[in-house]
Amino acid sequence: MPLRDHFRPPLDDRTAWEGFHGGWPAVLVQHLNRHLPVRYVAAPRVHSGTQLEFDLATDDPENVGGPAPGIPFPNHVTLTFSDIAAQIVPDSVAPTTGNYKPTNCETPVLSFAPPAPAVPYTEPGCSLIRPVEQTMFGSFGLSDPNGTWSLYVRDDNGAPFAPESVVGSIAGGWGIEFLSPTAAGVEVSGRVMTPDGRGLRNATVTMTNSDGVTLSAVTSSFGYYKFEHVPVGGSFVMNVNSRLYRFTPRVVSVTDTLTDVDFTGLE
Repeated sequence: MPLRDHFRPPLDDRTAWEGFHGGWPAVLVQHLNRHLPVRYVAAPRVHSGTQLEFDLATDDPENVGGPAPGIPFPNHVTLTFSDIAAQIVPDSVAPTTGNYKPTNCETPVLSFAPPAPAVPYTEPGCSLIRPVEQTMFGSFGLSDPNGTWSLYVRDDNGAPFAPESVVGSIAGGWGIEFLSPTAAGVEVSGRVMTPDGRGLRNATVTMTNSDGVTLSAVTSSFGYYKFEHVPVGGSFVMNVNSRLYRFTPRVVSVTDTLTDVDFTGLE
């Protein structure tokens, strides 16, 4: 593959072409390896002038035990699930390392094999916006975290409602993090808007923690609000009360100052 040359003065007066472009092969291969199927690996082989050559290899040449048909899963992926993530797990392509909202795009979810508990399960859905009861906070927010937590995993290999067909593993283990409130306080702020994007005045914004304690703030004439001295480490259900519009509650985890926690009214 050719490299596009952006090497221009005054940079080329101080640096050799190879010194400027020499790191590209390793960078490109690093990104390529994130998207290759299991047991495949890419490596830079030749770097001659403006040309690059990559080697693509597998340690299973006869494809014995190779990936079953379906969506290939990249190596070494770390998935972090959080109610405040800005994306859901993709349904048609392999996920990459990142933060995701809990997601299920197939419904109903069937019972896991014992010793996992049987249905019904909380199904978070396949969209970014969901009611509080479909969030982790809504499911566990008022629970005592002390005790034994277990993770049960099932991979249907892209075939809805198929029997369990495990094609991968959790090689690096898994973990769960509990955030307890601290004495330190931060600010949480944002704007409340009408469906057409105008600021909504005199709306009441509330923040309710897992103990049922509620903070409230009233929006300004341009729709802005701000909470001060919010405890760090807690999760809150945020909602907006207005006589004119409905609003979808949000779950936020406060680990630092939050800005742009905005709400838009529904018709």
